[in-house]
Amino acid sequence: MKLLQILIIFAIYSQLANCYNWTIVDEAVLAGIHAHAYPSAVVAVCNTTHVLYQKPFGSLTYGPELYSTPTRNDTKYDVASITKVMATTLAIMNMVSGKSIHLDDLVSKYITNYDTQKKGNTTIKNLLLHNAGLPYDYPGALPSTQDEVIDYIRYLKPVYPIGSKTEYSNLGTKLKIFRLFVVRKNC
Repeated sequence: MKLLQILIIFAIYSQLANCYNWTIVDEAVLAGIHAHAYPSAVVAVCNTTHVLYQKPFGSLTYGPELYSTPTRNDTKYDVASITKVMATTLAIMNMVSGKSIHLDDLVSKYITNYDTQKKGNTTIKNLLLHNAGLPYDYPGALPSTQDEVIDYIRYLKPVYPIGSKTEYSNLGTKLKIFRLFVVRKNC
């Protein structure tokens, strides 16, 4: 949903860049906010010499206006989750195209003892599709070392049968990142 809205907005920008009537952009961004796709946005359209259009929309949270901070043109957004997903996915796809791994490889091929607790048939593809049965995140504060996180995931029982549904998992992403380092080190 978010990606579609972003693509639509970029398409609109390219069509409207020269006419300076930004009403349709305003309406598209506000529609996303009202649909709770995101609480805020800052739209900036620039060419090589100057800013054609810039406007903040919404607030940093969905909370009551009294407690929510309005978005400004200089609002900074955390894009760490996007980086996690995009960087690991692109790196894994690069490794697949180089034939150093395969999407149907079992995770246990790279992480010893991962095949415990009914996770033996988990593949790299399951991690990428977020249907590996892993919960959203670690319960509580993360341990101090990556090995402790991996040990937790290694012996964790799936919260749903592998491949039966799709739920985003920070743990799955952490596992993908760890696996990248293991495979790269062994190549």
